[in-house]
Amino acid sequence: VANRIYCCTFDNKKRLIVKFYGNELSESFDAVSFKGEAAEAVIVYRIQKVGLGPKVFGFFDGGRIEEFIEGRNVNIEDFKDTSLYSSVAYNLAKYHNLSMPLSRKDNIFKKFKEMEEAQLLSFDLNKIDEKYRALAKPILDFPAKEETELILELASFTNSRVVFSHNDLHFNNMILRNEFDSNNDRIMFLDYDLSSYFYRGFDLAYFLVEHQFRLGANEFGLRIDYFDDQNLDEIEQIFVKEYMNALKTLNLEIDENLDSLEQIYHEIEFFIFLRFLVLIGFMQYVISINKCTSYNSSGVANRIYCCSFSKKKRVIIKFYGSEFLEDVDEITLKYEPEEAIIVYRLHKIGLGPKVFGFFDGGRIEEFVEGRNVNINDFKDISLYSTFAYNLAKYHSLSMPISRKYNLFKNFIEMVEKVNLECDLIKIDAKFREISKPLLEFQVMEEVKWMSEIAPLINSRIVFVHNDLNFNNMILKDKFDSKNDRIMFLDYEWSKYTYRGVDLAYFLVEHQFRVYTNENGTRVDYFKVQNLNEIKETFVQEYIKAMKTHHFEMNDQLDSLNHILEEIEFFTVLRYLFLIAFEQFLVISKRCSS
Repeated sequence: VANRIYCCTFDNKKRLIVKFYGNELSESFDAVSFKGEAAEAVIVYRIQKVGLGPKVFGFFDGGRIEEFIEGRNVNIEDFKDTSLYSSVAYNLAKYHNLSMPLSRKDNIFKKFKEMEEAQLLSFDLNKIDEKYRALAKPILDFPAKEETELILELASFTNSRVVFSHNDLHFNNMILRNEFDSNNDRIMFLDYDLSSYFYRGFDLAYFLVEHQFRLGANEFGLRIDYFDDQNLDEIEQIFVKEYMNALKTLNLEIDENLDSLEQIYHEIEFFIFLRFLVLIGFMQYVISINKCTSYNSSGVANRIYCCSFSKKKRVIIKFYGSEFLEDVDEITLKYEPEEAIIVYRLHKIGLGPKVFGFFDGGRIEEFVEGRNVNINDFKDISLYSTFAYNLAKYHSLSMPISRKYNLFKNFIEMVEKVNLECDLIKIDAKFREISKPLLEFQVMEEVKWMSEIAPLINSRIVFVHNDLNFNNMILKDKFDSKNDRIMFLDYEWSKYTYRGVDLAYFLVEHQFRVYTNENGTRVDYFKVQNLNEIKETFVQEYIKAMKTHHFEMNDQLDSLNHILEEIEFFTVLRYLFLIAFEQFLVISKRCSS
């Protein structure tokens, strides 16, 4: 991943870090995704939770905001204080002991070589200024790819433990903190773009190679500083002993063979070669990207598969991206890292399925035994209590995402996109008469009017699901209590917005059901006689649940009458959304773009 990092200072002298992903903000490096931004978001979130990284204040479409750590980058002189090796070793052992919901099989260096190879295939040495050509040629001629492949084939024979590795431990990614509680707290690792499960020996070797020379790259090119006065054998002995001490301090399971001094020295000796090869590959890449450019982009949709290992063991695999969907416009509902954090948080507090892992392009999660809710289930009135309890708990959540989501602005943008692409002539003649009144309905005017009225409704701004159709609710086969009976699924639309949106959405589901597939759209109407009674029952249960989840209650905003008023208003918005969505379906199914 290429990125650019900014330090922002406020008037009260408080500072924070804003990190942007992608080459839109960086001209000298291509944007390369090694494992997917969603996976990195989960890593960053987990690392801050165990105190190994900066606090994360939030994720946004294109980056994240995090704590500014008062301190400075480590340099070679700092290690004249040999106690610093203990701090690095302790933090590295703690890092290696982390369990992350990521694939153990992703080879970060295989991806790195694929990226380099793709870049070099499009590279033309003649594009480099003549005065640099002679310098570049021997570097570019070196068979780094073949050598790296050989090293990776042999790596398993080293018996180096496969752990969660940082994989980029140069001094720029280590901060000496100004304020710390203990020696082990003095240092902090930064930048997790390359972190993955890999051989422990690579991190150990990487850190020790930093004592030999320093490679710097910027818009002006490459620079190497050599350190000639280092006693590398002595440094290696000190560091490895401290790393082994840290393994014991952290009460990790020690194996006499895998964790012996001799074994770790052997790992370091082997993986130092891989570190050199990565450096050469990186130099080849930097030379090539300064003169060659390429760009690729894709949108977001998803497809979900249930995979069975046996009759009893099943998982859900969810793929993002239009590569898997052929005839659907690319509409980005949510930025992947944002959804990853939401999914992970919901799993941790029991409101969503367990998440087994994230990968570049999707995630793997628990298959929840059960079935979709249907209208007949609510003949059991106690189910309203269950639903209200879970919805109030959902609304009480604090998520590290923007609170500034504009429900109406996003709605209007979707409607404008539909209007721009609408051409009745492209629709088959037999459908044209049916489609015409639907497409001519002025959704835009209605939504704009509602956007002006909405603030006057005084509906609480909470973390909402925003897509509470019955297909996104599971009645579980197994549950511990009545409040555990139901589970919400699919969080692509989840945002901070008006509470009334969720309440109205759920109650509209009692009136009719819209089904959409490749053959078109079908609407089933439910003849519910006592809808007003259902509304009151549900809202009363919701108010009880708010108190259970420790909402700060307001006599006016959280009264039965006020919430019923919210529902009345946002029910109209739900109807308008359904009309707009049907307009979109007509166009996307019958028109090509």
